[in-house]
Amino acid sequence: MRQKAFTFIEMITVLGLFVLLLSGGMVYMNDFKGRQDLGIAKDELINKLRLARNLARTGQKPEGITDDFSYIEVLLDEDGFMTVSTDIGNSYFSEDIIPANVRVETSIEEGELLFLIRDAKLLRYDGELIPSGVGESVAITLVSIEDELNTETVIIRSSGLIEND
Repeated sequence: MRQKAFTFIEMITVLGLFVLLLSGGMVYMNDFKGRQDLGIAKDELINKLRLARNLARTGQKPEGITDDFSYIEVLLDEDGFMTVSTDIGNSYFSEDIIPANVRVETSIEEGELLFLIRDAKLLRYDGELIPSGVGESVAITLVSIEDELNTETVIIRSSGLIEND
């Protein structure tokens, strides 16, 4: 009787197809992780910006501070480190909110946003505080370092409204 078995060439062919499918899956998974990190970074940025806007709207003072202040300042650098403080230098929080594989680009100098106390409207600083004009906005773009075409944008309107694009 003759035994049935796979030939060496059949086994190499199946192994080659398996490796090909596995490598395609790995490329997809790497891209998926980058997109997921970008989405998480966008959600975290929106949450922190809304927190800063709400602190401005309520006029809540940092713990232990009794001095009055005019606006909430938000500093965001290109590495994603955010500091939220009052105009007199009292800090609410400072933390790294963006993962290492995401870069931040803004339409403002040095990533500085100012929210006016009580009405939480966006301000500009040009030697003096100037309310942003109607229709003006600030765009913050998050860019995946691994794939420059993979981006998310957050827009802050002059009214203080924060929306994702």
